[in-house]
Amino acid sequence: MSSVRIVMADTAKNHGAPKGFRTWAPICLAAALVRLCSGRLRIFRRDLGGDLVTDEGPFRPFRQIVDTGAVPTEDSCVFSVRFRFARLTEMQNRRASIMPMLIIAGTPGFCGKTYASHPGSGRWMGLYEWASPAHLEAYRRSWVYRMMNRRAAAGSLVETRHDAAVPVSPA
Repeated sequence: MSSVRIVMADTAKNHGAPKGFRTWAPICLAAALVRLCSGRLRIFRRDLGGDLVTDEGPFRPFRQIVDTGAVPTEDSCVFSVRFRFARLTEMQNRRASIMPMLIIAGTPGFCGKTYASHPGSGRWMGLYEWASPAHLEAYRRSWVYRMMNRRAAAGSLVETRHDAAVPVSPA
């Protein structure tokens, strides 16, 4: 799979990326709760099977959230973020990630996210699928993304946008 380091240029087509109040964290949280209650948003916490292999070694998936109403298109993109939290233990991170998970899942253009950890190293990975590069860029400017960056240990953040869509939805 080919991948590129993120270079932030606003060259992505706008495919309806949201602006304004629809991207506010409380609105995103409310949208996710509605989708969760309606069954459109599904959370998987079982053994997701297999490791996600990176240049840092294998990451073990432990949670997945999928918007079953999202339909990936040729414009869909996959984004991975790897980092180490500055102060949280593995169990603290698993608990602390629940609220941001719902805010992310309510963000326009969200299709799915897989959470994974690298055993024994304290490194974490989020593998996201977005409806378009413009939706990904809107997420990267969001409050919840900035919060994650502030909690990451200095110099530990690695972002990659994958050229080809790699579905994060369960088989």
